[in-house]
Amino acid sequence: MNAFLAASLVKATLLLFATALALRALVRASAASRHLVALLGLALALAVPVLGLVLPRWEIPVLAPAEEPLPGTRAALPDRPESSDSLTGFSGRVGVQVPPFEESAAPPRRQVPPSLDLDVAQVATLLWLLGGLVPLAALAVGFRRARTIIRNARPAPDPRLDALVADVSARLGLSRSVPVLFSPEALVPMTANFFHPVLVLPDAARVWPTERQRVVLLHELAHVARRDLGALLVAELTTAAYWFHPLAHVVARNLRRSAEEASDDLVLGNDTRASDYASHLVGIVKGLGSPEEMPVLAMARPSDLEKRVRAILDPRRRRRAPSRLLTGSLAAVGIAAALALAAAVPGVARPAMAALPEIDDPPLASAAAPAAPCPKSKAAAPKAKTREDRTATEETRHETKLERRVVSWNEKTVPLVVFAANRKQSGSAAYARAKELYEDDHYLESAEAYRKAAELGYREDTAAYNAACSYALAGRKDDAFTWLGKAMELGFDLESYLRKDDDLDSLRQDPRFAELKKAARAARAEGKTADSVRAVRRFEKLTAEGSKNGARWYEAGKELLDAEKLDLSEKAFRTAASLGYRTGASTYNAACALARAGKVPQALDTLDASLEAGFDDPGLLGRDDDLEALHGDPRFAKLRKKAEDLSLGSNLELGVSRLFRRRSAWREEVPHYAAYAKAHPQSGRAHYNLGYAQLLAERPEAALPAFTRALELGYRKPATLYNLACTHARLEEKDKAFERLFQAIDAGYDSPSQIRHDEDLDSLHGDPRFKQALQRAGKDDEEDD
Repeated sequence: MNAFLAASLVKATLLLFATALALRALVRASAASRHLVALLGLALALAVPVLGLVLPRWEIPVLAPAEEPLPGTRAALPDRPESSDSLTGFSGRVGVQVPPFEESAAPPRRQVPPSLDLDVAQVATLLWLLGGLVPLAALAVGFRRARTIIRNARPAPDPRLDALVADVSARLGLSRSVPVLFSPEALVPMTANFFHPVLVLPDAARVWPTERQRVVLLHELAHVARRDLGALLVAELTTAAYWFHPLAHVVARNLRRSAEEASDDLVLGNDTRASDYASHLVGIVKGLGSPEEMPVLAMARPSDLEKRVRAILDPRRRRRAPSRLLTGSLAAVGIAAALALAAAVPGVARPAMAALPEIDDPPLASAAAPAAPCPKSKAAAPKAKTREDRTATEETRHETKLERRVVSWNEKTVPLVVFAANRKQSGSAAYARAKELYEDDHYLESAEAYRKAAELGYREDTAAYNAACSYALAGRKDDAFTWLGKAMELGFDLESYLRKDDDLDSLRQDPRFAELKKAARAARAEGKTADSVRAVRRFEKLTAEGSKNGARWYEAGKELLDAEKLDLSEKAFRTAASLGYRTGASTYNAACALARAGKVPQALDTLDASLEAGFDDPGLLGRDDDLEALHGDPRFAKLRKKAEDLSLGSNLELGVSRLFRRRSAWREEVPHYAAYAKAHPQSGRAHYNLGYAQLLAERPEAALPAFTRALELGYRKPATLYNLACTHARLEEKDKAFERLFQAIDAGYDSPSQIRHDEDLDSLHGDPRFKQALQRAGKDDEEDD
């Protein structure tokens, strides 16, 4: 390996090692912060060899000087030639003495066979380059495969989906539309194309519930907003360049995982419950499988899904992205360090000049031996061309929300008045400036910029609301309440944000906040908006049709709850639960509707029923504003305790662990589930959890009585029957397994993909009845649609 490549490898190793240490130290930081650090480390490691070629050399004295004669002296000529005795290691005079200046005849040449010795440095360099071609070839194949999928994909002529895409794009601040295509070749939702991103959904996504479509669009378009595809390309190129380097692969894995988690954080920041989102992720992977390797960002891969689900459900997880100021600072420090490292080359450590020794016999010039020319001074060597014309303020430009103009980094120091003048008083520019100030924690300046945007007529309602949030964060409560009122007057849907937005936490204890919430709810209830009318009409249509589709009733209940049609919302959610659709969540939402209607006893009874039906998010009970009317009741505290106890049997956690085959770990947990089931013998959910844990612990014989008891208590009949089928299949009792499987399908279990891929049913695959079960489950699914 030549010296330049060896030095580049050492420098890249230092950068990657520092990056790995930083990622280890930032394990509690937000995913966006970790993604930024990983991206910087990979990009700088990739750039080091290129920078080393173009930057002027910066010698660092680290090598010892070679022994050489002092200037002005000459080396003593030996009286006789000396040779080395290789056997004894003794150096001395050997052979016939030859006069020093007398030329001897050249000895006859011998025919020496050509040497087969290889230059190790050249071989290492060649292996490095050839090894890098393999991942580059795989990357090219992946690009071609992705292009094929995109070329064969087709758009869906669905106005409702187009409206959903537009809404999600606006939430994420995308100024350009991203095409959404459907393809039978896509196993999971994925985003492809670096310069013109395209979102590809599997064909099954056409019939997904609206909420699942919404979170999928949020996640995938978040990748576009964050420019994660470019970061992925950097990771692919760096791991190809350093294909043999373990640290490059470690940092690249961190980048890919943190990109997914950062997009998850954006989804959770847009009115999505953590438990609902995690359920969608698990459902997508279990129903569709794992995507093939391509240079795309797929929404869910089994290899990292469990860690993502745990991160989504962790309430202590930091989710806020680093500010632009912090991002720019880190980038500047990293680039400066990389420039210094790339320019540095090892030099000779020069000793201090000692006094020259006295020379008794000064050298005489000889015609036969001309004096050697003085070596050229390094200072006289031509200097490499520098790049002083490059400005240090060039930074990656950031796109802004809908119609916003691009604002470069060096504009952050420009006062708002000059900024507005340079942008010709553009409302979109003021809005973009306000967002940057907000992200840099300059809340008072951000509020003034949002006010300017509202005055210029750019997204007045949203700008007014954002001004209120900025004032709240700056501690200006009076101004915050004033602008919240203006936002409501301008038509902003204030009610839902007042319940969830943590920017307004400083206002919640003020009496005016409760009054504002009542006014917002009243404004929403009184206004006969198009959404409210559409929600009522949908409920009436489902009632007239006598629909048996639980998913449609559930969506109708959500729309009615948002429209303050509380009685109708409760009925819709109860219908969804009676049809077996997300029984726990449906019952919980019915309790929320009752609580908001002031029906406290009925709400508490329904909330209790939701816990028994499988609702598993104890943290939500304490922070959900819909349940505020229940907080003063002693029974509510007991229900919160019960929710925490039942969360030990989290079906979601069990499903994730089952997906990753971590069965042995559940053997230690079985006693917890057994103790709870013993203490609550009439709880179907407790016995169901016990059966599930026993099945995961590879104890199907112990799972059988637990699932049987859960079925007797009427707990989630389709799911319990399905798990009984899995248990019998594990016990090699095929007839009983098929009996329970067909009963589960008849009871409403309609996931042929789950049946096909569930390893618990592997023993049934060779039986003709297995194909019949798949066909029946698929047929029932089509009939529901």
